[in-house]
Amino acid sequence: MRLITVVALLATMGCSDDDKGAGDLDASADAAGADAVAAADATPPSMFGTRYCEVFLVKVQGADGTVEVYNTVGLNLCPASQWDALDTAKLKQEHNVFAVMLNGPRYWTTDGAKAGSSVGSTVVTFGGIDMKKVAELKFTLAELQQLQTGSQPYTSATVLRDNTWTYYTGREIYELVAPDGKVHIMQSYSHQVDNTLSSKDLPGLSARLKPPIGWSFRARKLTAKLEVKASGKATVIQDELKNTYQLR
Repeated sequence: MRLITVVALLATMGCSDDDKGAGDLDASADAAGADAVAAADATPPSMFGTRYCEVFLVKVQGADGTVEVYNTVGLNLCPASQWDALDTAKLKQEHNVFAVMLNGPRYWTTDGAKAGSSVGSTVVTFGGIDMKKVAELKFTLAELQQLQTGSQPYTSATVLRDNTWTYYTGREIYELVAPDGKVHIMQSYSHQVDNTLSSKDLPGLSARLKPPIGWSFRARKLTAKLEVKASGKATVIQDELKNTYQLR
């Protein structure tokens, strides 16, 4: 199991409209466009372009360990100044854990989401940023090396979750197509590799990404609402910019 990918792709499906200014420079435009699409569809406001971040607390006991996953979804938009100031060494000491890992900032490319039950409602503050505990993963020491070194782009991982991503009519979506024809739809884009990446850049990623032979990237506009569902397990991949996609 490529544990780092599994951890990085876990998130609650809630979304907050607080502190919209914490997003990237085009967040306001994203929100306006999303609102127009949502109004036309007579559906709830879109979460497209909403910013979020995650903190992973890695705990080891004997030959086993756990990763507690916390994120800002539904609480705040991960204020940039506070996120950039996070010190993993300091957080490791404060929380008395084996390691601390940061995932983000990330931005949703879905309009809506639903999820199964979460692990609880525990809220912890990291460097002044409130985050909710959304998952707890078990791993062996053999898997810890994978957790620390990461996984390769365009490599599938299985995430244990129930979720439904919703993309509204008129939404432009971004897909990676595997050599066997299977389609993976982007659920979020990342600032972990390129902190200037914005929604305006997504349609042109085909000129930037270097997927393996047989893979392709495409952008297309929906003529009807699309739902991408996972029941128990979801297959996910990331590109070299750490943008995340789920198999349809």
